[in-house]
Amino acid sequence: MHIVEAKVAREVLRRANTLTKQLWLDPTGDLFFAIYSGSLALLASVDDALRVRDGKAPEFKAAYRKWKAELRNRKGSSDSDLYWRFIQKERNLVLHEAQANAGQNVAIMITGVAAQGMVAGDKPTTATLGESTSKYTYTMTGGHFRDRDLRRLLADASNWWDLEIEKIEKSAAV
Repeated sequence: MHIVEAKVAREVLRRANTLTKQLWLDPTGDLFFAIYSGSLALLASVDDALRVRDGKAPEFKAAYRKWKAELRNRKGSSDSDLYWRFIQKERNLVLHEAQANAGQNVAIMITGVAAQGMVAGDKPTTATLGESTSKYTYTMTGGHFRDRDLRRLLADASNWWDLEIEKIEKSAAV
């Protein structure tokens, strides 16, 4: 049996995972959108790597084409939503229209706030603040995956790719 591996696609997927992990470090503003955009672009590029780079071996090319045809036939089914409704659709929105169905939220908790009341004629006093902590969340704000944590959604998309690559590799090894 000849083993055929999707080495390039797996490397692209590894890089997408590296970027996605950066979202757990609570980036903000443009850095958040750059990391999100890069993660999506790399997830979408896995398909290109499978088709162009890994697909050079005839047995792999045949297995990829079969897989892609089956994926097209499953369009609209829940087992292909991550590909069609997230990886492809959201990538196109982010990269081609400079928009996103993703958002960053921040909650700031302030503890130990103190202020004194004033009686007529008193000088105003300044309120004292205790410690504050921030909690960032990243959610899908629209589309099919609305309200999902986008970091977990990116991880789910990566896991989906891992399983799909394995299917193609097994099919090519037959």
